[in-house]
Amino acid sequence: MKVLHINWSGDLGGAENLAYELARHQGIPTCRDTIAYMSKKSVLGKRAEQEGIRVVEFNMRSGFDIFNFKRYLSFIKQERFDIIHDHNGPPLVRLSKIWSPHSIFIQHIHGTKLGPEKWESSRVLWWKRVTAKLVDWYIANSQYTREIAMRKEKISENLISVIYNGIDVDRFVGAGLNPAPTIRKEFGIKPEEWVVGIVGNLVPAKGIDKFIQVAKRVNNAKFVIVGEGALRSELEHLVETLNLNGKVIFTGARDDISDILSIFDVFLFTSNWEAFGITLIEAMASGVPVVAFRVGGVTEVVPEGCGILIPPNISKAVESIIFLRENPEIAKKMIDRAREWVRDRFNINRTAKRVENIYSQNPVDRSLIK
Repeated sequence: MKVLHINWSGDLGGAENLAYELARHQGIPTCRDTIAYMSKKSVLGKRAEQEGIRVVEFNMRSGFDIFNFKRYLSFIKQERFDIIHDHNGPPLVRLSKIWSPHSIFIQHIHGTKLGPEKWESSRVLWWKRVTAKLVDWYIANSQYTREIAMRKEKISENLISVIYNGIDVDRFVGAGLNPAPTIRKEFGIKPEEWVVGIVGNLVPAKGIDKFIQVAKRVNNAKFVIVGEGALRSELEHLVETLNLNGKVIFTGARDDISDILSIFDVFLFTSNWEAFGITLIEAMASGVPVVAFRVGGVTEVVPEGCGILIPPNISKAVESIIFLRENPEIAKKMIDRAREWVRDRFNINRTAKRVENIYSQNPVDRSLIK
């Protein structure tokens, strides 16, 4: 079975990471996976190549770069993939079915784009409705995403399944050498200092400005922001305005997330909207207690007892962080429950097997997998 996973780029993100992990963990012995990056390989593309995964790149400059998209169409026509699995490619990718009619085309919906109300631009929504017949099956990364997609994109409930994202849990359980002292030294954080952290792209959805506002009100702690994005300059200016230089640390994009998480005492998740939140399960697997805004699919990822869910409120976030610092025994119980929850529910092997079931079943059978 030949499978093509499509991403816009190889930048670090939930959709990109899942495509990479699926290519590594597909359980069908005869499965040959390729990852196509429509713009650039970046971090995950290079990592995939090192793992022996075939990677191709089409250098599209925009979602409607027709010239380079024609190269993609010629590629799939020649390669004759059994499965074309689109994670977050440009809207034009749906035309794959016309050039490769024997392929099963799967649209994986990873996020809420512009938020649960707007979802996506009216032009993109129109295109998706017009090209809906070119999609054989949809996968949503949470029940929350599924419900919004059905409403916004007019998808039949019999054509869309929910498969939660998964991670390589063993990568995050803290086996081997402890990297924390080295990481703390790199960022000038003393061994005794409390660390509150977040991992995410610096974009409006992630609410990093609220994370910084929380930092202003928590004493004797460092706040670490891991990620890169369009809002970095604006967020750095906010840190300077609030006189938080030295207290709030920007690491930029990192490829050693499991090592970075080893220094966190609390993972504070401040997303304004969120379809899933893969960094939440990475934090829980790493043994970091989670405080998260109760939005979107977060409630499916962090159940009661595995973290603290709060309204999107800065004061509540401050209270929760202080509570965990003052109650280490409660935090320890939370960590143990969260690790077990992630291992049982969000292991990449479980996710890969469910995706493989979608690949191999006929449409009637797929409708049984919600």
